[in-house]
Amino acid sequence: PVQHLLQKQQTLQFHALMKFQCARAHEYYDKARAILDSLPRADQKALLPAEIMRGVYERILLRIEQADYRVFDSRISLPASSRLAVAAGVWLRNLLA
Repeated sequence: PVQHLLQKQQTLQFHALMKFQCARAHEYYDKARAILDSLPRADQKALLPAEIMRGVYERILLRIEQADYRVFDSRISLPASSRLAVAAGVWLRNLLA
């Protein structure tokens, strides 16, 4: 129930919801990647900032899964150095493609 969410309770139902939503997010990220790959190079270059954000949020999603969806215990984030590494990697792949 909503009451459990408001009280930040890690119930079995919450765990199942998080697992479902994370799987759904992965599907959206995969679809976005496939669409990006199908676009002309000029359009791919124009979407570089969006692709960097996708990379950052996908890594945060992986951290949420690694934490067994325990998002109420502490904030799950990506350190600035990791965000910069993701950005550099996406930029470099875009440059070399």
